[in-house]
Amino acid sequence: EFSARLPSGALEDLGGLTPKFNEMAAEIESLVARLRSAEKNRIEIIQDIGHDLRHPLASIRVLAETLEGRSEQLSAEQTAEIRELLHRETLEIEDMLEDLLTLASLEDPQLVLESDEVDLLPELEEFVDRYRMIDPTKRFTLEVAIAPRQGFIRTDRRLFFRMLRNAFENSRRFAKSSVTLRVSQAGSTDGVRIEVVDDGEGFSSKALEWFLRR
Repeated sequence: EFSARLPSGALEDLGGLTPKFNEMAAEIESLVARLRSAEKNRIEIIQDIGHDLRHPLASIRVLAETLEGRSEQLSAEQTAEIRELLHRETLEIEDMLEDLLTLASLEDPQLVLESDEVDLLPELEEFVDRYRMIDPTKRFTLEVAIAPRQGFIRTDRRLFFRMLRNAFENSRRFAKSSVTLRVSQAGSTDGVRIEVVDDGEGFSSKALEWFLRR
């Protein structure tokens, strides 16, 4: 019982040690609470990265099957593009595995955030193009309602696109035929609003609450 404390004056016969004993007990309680919180954080982050790993692995499987089953129908340009996508997916997996190894070695696990200036619009064009190659059964569209100069944002590029991919993968999975990525100005601010819209049935309220928490 880490919250237990001695009543005032309990150790008066030992030179008034009650305050010191209670101070030591409070430090131990605080340390145990920090250790439990750190381990909880570690488990949650590792679970999230494990969830994220499924996306590039699934893409690699689809692209590899395309190369194997349709190699004679693909042009040299398409084959080169698929190989480039396979290389990028492999690098993304390497990044996530590096995160897992780092988290496993830290006493208080945290993902280190880096702040980069990202030219968003060409990155999103490439992002949507990748899905057109990965899943030709659905229509993927990018709608842009901002000027190119407004598309520069400061963020952790790696984690930003990992988050965007999670949202996009959910839409792709449940869409009937189309997924649209919309980019617009965030109200009267200088921010950018990004929406992922699909023609599926949508989340239940419980599933939406879980997704937004993550």
